[in-house]
Amino acid sequence: MAKCGQSWVPLREVVIAYDHARHAPFGDVVTLDFLNTSLSVDARAAVELTLESARSLHELLGIAIAAASGEEKRA
Repeated sequence: MAKCGQSWVPLREVVIAYDHARHAPFGDVVTLDFLNTSLSVDARAAVELTLESARSLHELLGIAIAAASGEEKRA
């Protein structure tokens, strides 16, 4: 889900790429573009990350997923 204006919209897809930044003041970035093609073009959320930030996110996601997996096994 993503906040779009005053409402929340469901996001169904993600496109991940390494490309020139569109809005961030950096050179090349990892982009995460979350969208729902069945809704208007505004139904999206985009993130541009430096390689360092993308690596940190990857590491932290791994930690969160491992913790969640442990919780699921105990449930």
